[in-house]
Amino acid sequence: PSHALTPNVTDNLVSLDVTGCGLRALPIEVGACRQLQSLNASNNSLASLPTALLSCQLTTLHASNNKMACHFLAEDFSSLAVRGSPLASSLKDLDLRRNTLDSVPAWVFELSESLHSLALGGNAIKRVGRAAHERWGSLSGLGFIDLSNCRLEDLGNLPVAAAQSLKLLRSLDLSNNDLRQIPPELGLVETLNALQLNGNPQKTVRMAILSQGTPAILSYLKNRLPEGYRLPSQEPPQLQQQHQQQHQQQHQQQ
Repeated sequence: PSHALTPNVTDNLVSLDVTGCGLRALPIEVGACRQLQSLNASNNSLASLPTALLSCQLTTLHASNNKMACHFLAEDFSSLAVRGSPLASSLKDLDLRRNTLDSVPAWVFELSESLHSLALGGNAIKRVGRAAHERWGSLSGLGFIDLSNCRLEDLGNLPVAAAQSLKLLRSLDLSNNDLRQIPPELGLVETLNALQLNGNPQKTVRMAILSQGTPAILSYLKNRLPEGYRLPSQEPPQLQQQHQQQHQQQHQQQ
């Protein structure tokens, strides 16, 4: 409760766990907790996160099992608000599993390369890597991505971005989705030691190979690429189209 966050508490609080407290909102006094490093607000009824959190230098933010949707989050946690904030430069572990997100929140891509773990499993994210704001390559510190149980149908430019820029990525969980094809570019993400694809209707990688584990899966996918293959631009298709139109206009003007 907000009345418990007295100045004496906010000045010294390092870790706050309000799991399962039936909260509909976090108290704005949380923003006054300048020493706060870890916040666990899982298993509540939160629809959004307060802008006051942007003033905190959190390293861990867990808010799974809530009612957060992208349109609610965008009202307070806009890309512009997150960009350059103390939170953006400090956050290492973000858990938004089992909310009602239908896409990866735009502000996530304003977080710095300090972000190591991104857990979004159990949402309703059907597509990633297609929107112009999805700059996966900017999250170069990511070591763990959970997109399991999301009804995911399309990986967009994520495999290319991962192969080019996510040099610390160790675990990518794509299990229990609606992926019908697995992009062979994933085979170029050589840092992966855990690639989970089970529970998808895909027929790209046969069960016999899946059962052999991640090294066998990566090798199989890599061998499906044409000889001499070079990675394309990791720009989202929407941004690529904009740039193509700009080039065409410039050519016509000439």
